[in-house]
Amino acid sequence: DWAKQRLLELYASGLIQQAYGLTSDSVPTYLSPGSMVTEASYIVFGIDTDGDGVADIIKARNGTTGKVEFSGTDAAAVIQSAIDTLYSSDGGTVLLKPGLYVIDSTITVREGVNLIGEKSNEFLWDGKPIFKYGVTLRTSGSIDLLKVSDHCVVENLNLHGNYTGLRAIVAENAGKFILRNLYISDFMDTAIYFKNVLQVLCEKIYVITQGRAIDTTEGQCDNVQFNTCWFLSKAAERISGNGLTFVSCDFSHTDEPPEGYGMYICGFSAVNFIGCIFEESVVQIHTLLEYTPDE
Repeated sequence: DWAKQRLLELYASGLIQQAYGLTSDSVPTYLSPGSMVTEASYIVFGIDTDGDGVADIIKARNGTTGKVEFSGTDAAAVIQSAIDTLYSSDGGTVLLKPGLYVIDSTITVREGVNLIGEKSNEFLWDGKPIFKYGVTLRTSGSIDLLKVSDHCVVENLNLHGNYTGLRAIVAENAGKFILRNLYISDFMDTAIYFKNVLQVLCEKIYVITQGRAIDTTEGQCDNVQFNTCWFLSKAAERISGNGLTFVSCDFSHTDEPPEGYGMYICGFSAVNFIGCIFEESVVQIHTLLEYTPDE
């Protein structure tokens, strides 16, 4: 408690920022306090009309003019309209204001467009970062939640499958994108599904899911890195790739996976695990390659 208090005092005094060279000029600001005109291309916000905690009316405001350009009761449609508009021009950032948005159809984050949640508060539970009071996208049926494309960033979001959603993030034939600060929960199939992806960075992704956390086995997965991620799943992870690297990641299972092992690596893979933990899991690396003893 003393150490925590001292760190807070140092941060408030600005000494930590000075020590690390962090200034208001060096840290990007997506949302100016008290303003709806920001560096973000669009700001999406919701209005809860009946007090149930769910955004009933969703609006997308132009970050330059401050004008509301898209509005409706379908959160996915409003968000997708903002993304598509930026994709048809020079790209940009869609900033989501805190709230719970119910998603009825898959949102495609198109090339050159970033989907960013306003920075959520963070607290520690059992040593694991859990995000609270931030932006939550919750599926309303058996759908994939987000599909990502080339040169995009998805950051600071809670993705909730509501025990019906299939996959949280799908990337197919895409590359050079970033996934960061994501809390993914309660999807029935796979939290993160990659097929034919290249040069991807995933950081601080926390998964608690009813299915598997990761599946990269149905296509190429080259030069992909997961840093400081935590995966708690029921099914075995499916791993394959060339230059697929996990650094400081924690793999756990709620129960013994039905497959009989916690993970299998299949195909001609070059997968690296650096400083990872396999906790409460049947630790077996299983290959689907057929081989003879002489080989």
